[in-house]
Amino acid sequence: MINRGYKHEETIKQAVQDSVQKMDKGDVVGQISYSQSVSFDFDKLSSIDDVSYSAVYCRLFNEGKVGNASINNPEQIDTMIKNAKESAVFGEKLDITLPSDNDYQNLNWLYNEKNIQYNKNDLKEMAGELLNKIKKFAPQAKVSTGAQNNCSLLYLNNTNGFEGEYQNSSFSIHGGLFELAEDESFLEMYEGQTFYDDPYNFTSILRDLEQRLERSRQSSVLKKTGKMPVIFAPSAVDMILAPIEIAINGKTLYKELSLFANRLDEQMFDKKFSFIDDPYYYLGPASAPFDDEGTIGKKLDLIKDGVFKNFIYDCTTAKKMNAQTTGHASRSSLSLPNPALSNRVLGLGDSSLEEMIASVDYGLMLVMSLGEGQSNTMAGDFSVLAETAYLIENGTLKGKVKDIMLSGNAFELLKNIPMLENKLHKEHSLFTPHILLDGVMVSKK
Repeated sequence: MINRGYKHEETIKQAVQDSVQKMDKGDVVGQISYSQSVSFDFDKLSSIDDVSYSAVYCRLFNEGKVGNASINNPEQIDTMIKNAKESAVFGEKLDITLPSDNDYQNLNWLYNEKNIQYNKNDLKEMAGELLNKIKKFAPQAKVSTGAQNNCSLLYLNNTNGFEGEYQNSSFSIHGGLFELAEDESFLEMYEGQTFYDDPYNFTSILRDLEQRLERSRQSSVLKKTGKMPVIFAPSAVDMILAPIEIAINGKTLYKELSLFANRLDEQMFDKKFSFIDDPYYYLGPASAPFDDEGTIGKKLDLIKDGVFKNFIYDCTTAKKMNAQTTGHASRSSLSLPNPALSNRVLGLGDSSLEEMIASVDYGLMLVMSLGEGQSNTMAGDFSVLAETAYLIENGTLKGKVKDIMLSGNAFELLKNIPMLENKLHKEHSLFTPHILLDGVMVSKK
């Protein structure tokens, strides 16, 4: 698994193995990453970067308590273990069983050599080409673009016999523009795409930017306020998923803060609404053969046909709740594991976006929002300023509306979903359709 960009690979791997041998109980992660990036800002080349990173970090159980530490120099493993033992003195009292199953599947598509074959000159040409193409339909705008490739390698060993490793690579490109509208308001928008094992092109970036710009150049006035239907574009769906993701987290449940406590197998949402987590989802940016503790994950129903099905756990929260880990441990070099979702996938509906728009007499399409206001996210509330929202009138998508606020409760709104799109869109680790919700409160700022 020695590939271009990896430095000290064998040294890091050996440090992980040696560290485990020096522990009575614990786990060790070795991580190596390498990236190249080129950026143009406001029509000009602004940066060319070449960054490499490596670290070894551990979780150690000492006298019934847990501690952690990290190093960047693989020759300092004795120091790392010493620091972890010292931190365990102040750590939580904890006794968990570490994973031992090594029979994980290799996700070969995670790593594609072509993603790191591009050198910095290639990246400069790609970002420059994207800039020139954006300029063709937005000659007055200030344009920013960038291209980046990444590769990484991770090792995880523990004292219970687990030994695992995997690598991934990606190539990403983004473009955006900044323009002064006729009414002297600012138009600012960005689109990007990350490629793993799929062919590279930026056709969709250009198409989406051009469509958004044309729409945003047309101003519309909100003549009505109050509760109305709103189509949440994929880039805005995270806002209504956030309360659910908090509630299904085993850590929230353990702290007795989850509104989903004692509600397993209860019909909580519209039957059209399904939500799964899938660590093996093809081309998913959060895919991995095992989680950050070495547990082999699986596709997990969170909400199925509106029924709440599962909490997510790492080993620690599972132990505290007398449950089984679901393979959702996530950690960094500076933190202990905590439960976190991987690739999030929503169920499809049976309507096209055009049909969804046509069904709305008077409402909005929300594309981007700013902030969460004074909302109580844990309770499902949101209150946001619409950064990019378009008026829908008599089933027709109109221009951009300004200075409006949207508010509501995600738990209540998702009990009645008029329409879901029949197509998934990728937004980072979220795969979602457009969602039409009724009864969203809309007011002027």
